[in-house]
Amino acid sequence: MSFLAIAVIKILRLCLTTNILALVLCRVVLSDGSDTLEQDIQERLHLRIEAINAILSANRDQVGFTVSTYNVSHDIHKVDELPFDVPITHITYQGEVFFEFDSYVLKEVSLANLDLLIEIVGREQHPTSFFIVGHTDDQGDDLYNHSLSIKRAGNVAEYLVPKIPAAINVSTIGFGEAFPVTDNINEHGRELNRRVEFFIGYHRDVIKNWIIDQANSERTRELRGNKSFEQSPVIVDFNKEEDSKTGKITVLRKETDRIRLKFAKNLKKKIKTY
Repeated sequence: MSFLAIAVIKILRLCLTTNILALVLCRVVLSDGSDTLEQDIQERLHLRIEAINAILSANRDQVGFTVSTYNVSHDIHKVDELPFDVPITHITYQGEVFFEFDSYVLKEVSLANLDLLIEIVGREQHPTSFFIVGHTDDQGDDLYNHSLSIKRAGNVAEYLVPKIPAAINVSTIGFGEAFPVTDNINEHGRELNRRVEFFIGYHRDVIKNWIIDQANSERTRELRGNKSFEQSPVIVDFNKEEDSKTGKITVLRKETDRIRLKFAKNLKKKIKTY
């Protein structure tokens, strides 16, 4: 074998070895960064739950909040830079206490409950995503219910956004009657479906994709049935601008994602939600 051929083979072996070492090194670095971020997110969750428990314990007269934590797998949240399960905090407020019947105007007595949410979210020490999701029962026209839930979630956001840190990214979704948690055959079921939900988490898309996944779960699709809806739920992002001279805060809103709903007739097909 010629000297040139031997030299080429050595160079190729060196390149191959170098690439493998570089790949291994990159994986180690990425793994360390991922592990650190995962630990950081878990620590944030721990501090958040401690704060929520302390706030709710100090305000036992404000009843109605149910707090849960869900670990959203990467298969569902699909956020590439988070290759692990990501926790989100789910706070539900049952019933129509925020609003009068058939109205999206906030009731005066509901503001104390919303102020608790402001205190909870205000404890977040890092950029955080916060979703407000409105639902109705199936009484009345579905287009009207959809519009009502959008206005209700939007009014809650309008109240909260000026009072919480600018690092909190607020989004709303109005599902109307399209995302029931039980059937609407009696008043008890309808009361459970009339609800406002709040989600707190590290990344907007983790929360968004988890909500979409739940909205298109087999159970929800069975409850939704084959009823078609004239409008698809839309995600609206909120932010605020403060006038440096007057201090006046303006709340801005922008429609972003539109959610595609699936129905009972599609249950045997592969669910595609994104």
